[in-house]
Amino acid sequence: MDPEVGKINPSEHKQLKHDSSLTRGIIDRDLKPSSNERKSIQRILKYPPTRTLSGDEKQLLWKFRFSLMSKKRALTKFLRCVEWSDVQVWAL
Repeated sequence: MDPEVGKINPSEHKQLKHDSSLTRGIIDRDLKPSSNERKSIQRILKYPPTRTLSGDEKQLLWKFRFSLMSKKRALTKFLRCVEWSDVQVWAL
């Protein structure tokens, strides 16, 4: 039995936080995903609401958060990719 199964990977968590802080300063509300990114987003949006997203999936949703505003299915997934403990996110 592995005691770390199901726990957050600290290095992945730090990388995600770092990447989101880099893109926080650059807000491009008109940024559109490429066809491959759009396919990945559609795949993620089909996940059940209880599924845990990987770091890459969270980054992808965060990057295109403004283009996802019109998609109702994206809300629960987007809420899972927000780093709620990071107060700087709310300084936008």
